[in-house]
Amino acid sequence: MSLIVPRTVTVVDGERNRSYRLAQFRRAEGYVLLGDPGAGKSTAFQTEVGVAPDNNAFVTARSFVGLSLEHHPEWKSKTLFIDGLDEVRAARADAQRPLDLILERLELLGSPDFRISCRAADWLGRSDVKGITAAAGYESVQVLRLEPLSDAPILKMLADLGVLEPTAFVAEARACGLAGRGRSGPLGNRLWKR
Repeated sequence: MSLIVPRTVTVVDGERNRSYRLAQFRRAEGYVLLGDPGAGKSTAFQTEVGVAPDNNAFVTARSFVGLSLEHHPEWKSKTLFIDGLDEVRAARADAQRPLDLILERLELLGSPDFRISCRAADWLGRSDVKGITAAAGYESVQVLRLEPLSDAPILKMLADLGVLEPTAFVAEARACGLAGRGRSGPLGNRLWKR
């Protein structure tokens, strides 16, 4: 069993104190989703793809730059959720080249709508944004930061899973170091599975 919690984001270089549901960006031409390792970027993408699987496709950045476009004609007509730009960057000396490869392939596909996920530490900021807006006909691309889950959804998930004292469970988990990243860390940012 897995529990899905609607994720929220902030717009980088936008209103700093304003949160948006990730779902509010479903009509966007393109966006980049930043977050720390284990924050839930891949899960957020898989959840978004699942909302309209006939119109969306999930693909890792490694596969997107490595697989033949001829073998994936469906990519032309779908919104592409390209996961893990940071993982491709880690394997190359030139950090800009992986994004360039993704953009070249998007252009070859006719510039479909896209979403790219990347660890915040591996995002090159304005340089990457300029690369995206200058390539493949994309004019409006936003950079979003995935927010950690707050305590309320964590406690609700635990209660739904049958944990009798969710608050005590969270306190004990944090005391054991399971909330080391961000506000809620791996405790709150991963889907709970049983």
